[in-house]
Amino acid sequence: MSEEKKTQVYLGVISLVQQGRSLNELKVSEIAEASGIGKGTCYEYFSSKEEIIRETLLYTFHKEFDNFCGLLQFEQGFETGFRQILTVMEKALSQFSPFQTLMSSVGKRELKQYVSEEAMENIMRQMIRLIDLLLDQALQEGVIEPQRPREYQRFVLIGVMQAYCFQITNPQLQISAAQAADYAWQGLREALA
Repeated sequence: MSEEKKTQVYLGVISLVQQGRSLNELKVSEIAEASGIGKGTCYEYFSSKEEIIRETLLYTFHKEFDNFCGLLQFEQGFETGFRQILTVMEKALSQFSPFQTLMSSVGKRELKQYVSEEAMENIMRQMIRLIDLLLDQALQEGVIEPQRPREYQRFVLIGVMQAYCFQITNPQLQISAAQAADYAWQGLREALA
């Protein structure tokens, strides 16, 4: 199956889930119909519904991760890049991406059924590598001090980003995204100084 055909299948799965269908309830015939190909064609290239779902999950993760990495530009400095990341996160939270849609359709236990431990470890390695690139940029600019262990630096960076997401997704907290970004930046600098 050409990559184009596989992408059709992935988009078919995404479309069905966006229509409210659960990944576990999908049938290969429905996926094929939503993809614009025959059921037999699906089975020529995928051994099972589980393989289709697994590959769709990995496809959407990698596509979104690559898009996110492509948006990161630190030519104007770490602070500008960090705030840009927060803006991207705000947009992602305001509109469900295909990956978020798929992940919300599958539970943690079911995720293990579809995605191998090795694939999950690879995803985590990619995310840690990105976090380390961000921290290296901050160290290079003198935004943060090198005396803290890398594990602590990661903890703080992830923590302020999660706090930012919590703030902007809870309207009862009455804080603007700009103010939350200011607090995240201040918290990052103070915790890693």
